[in-house]
Order: sequence, then C-alpha cells, then structure tokens
Amino acid sequence: LTNSEFEQRLELAIDATGLILRLPENASSLNDFRGHLRESMLSLITIMEAFRLTPVGCEVPFPAKDKEAFEIDGIGQFGARIDFLMTNNSGQYVIFDFKWSFSKSYAEKIEKDLSIQLELYRQTVKATYPDKEVAGVGYYIMPRKQLLTSDFDELPGKKLVKHIDQVA
Repeated sequence: LTNSEFEQRLELAIDATGLILRLPENASSLNDFRGHLRESMLSLITIMEAFRLTPVGCEVPFPAKDKEAFEIDGIGQFGARIDFLMTNNSGQYVIFDFKWSFSKSYAEKIEKDLSIQLELYRQTVKATYPDKEVAGVGYYIMPRKQLLTSDFDELPGKKLVKHIDQVA
C-alpha cells in the first residue's frame, strides 16, 4: 500500500487538513515532509511486523460514543483519542502515540515515569476492556522513525526501538 496508495492518501490528507502546505513558499517543506512521512511509515510497519502487531484503529475514541461518560479513579471524567491502537499475538492491546518532534523530552518523560498521557491511555483501555491487558505503550517519534518505550526491547541490529529504563 505504501507504494501504490501513499501519494493519493497524502494528497487527500493535505486537502482535508493541511492546505497551507500547498502554498508555493512551502513546496520545499512539503517535499521534505513527504519523504520523512514515507520513511516513517515504512519504519513503523517494520516495528509492527517485528512485534507481530495488528492494527485496531487510528484516532480511536474513548469513550466510543460522545454521550457516554468515562471516569478514571482520582481523575474524574475523561476522554481520549488514541493515535494508534493495536493488538499483539496474545490479544493484548498496544498503544502508540505519534509525535512529530525531534525533542528529547519524550524520552525523558518515560525515563522519569512522567509520561502521563501514555499512562492515561493505558488505564483508559484497561478500564474499558477489563478482561484484556495492555502489553505496551510508547511514543512513536515520526521524524526519527523510532519508538520510545519502556515496555518493549530494542530490535537487534536496528535503531527503530529505543528501550528506556525508568528510574525509581
């Protein structure tokens, strides 16, 4: 699909949400973005294949319907849109949050156990599906083509996954 549909899907997405990229002064930025995005998607697919992950959906809303109320103990009512929800071979959920950034702050958040967004997503999925576990969460840093996580091991010979140990 990356070879046959990437350009068409990108053009539709730009038409829907990123028309500023069509301005003549942004032609170079669009070209760079196009290349980074394609490479990032291929790296993401490699990670999914290595961990045998199957997509459930993108921008998955919790709660599923606007009129439903969802509460987390100690927080109260809560709503989320998970960037990328998947399952592994055991049927456990895996959550990736996409970031378009070169910042080191996401690695630091995981290391210092301050990645509140990821933990809220984990707890939201666990509360919604109490009979299932969340096998892992992580930030997928798109321009770096790298998953930052404390839940998965690095892939031998590749720099696609950065395992981060959390300090207590």
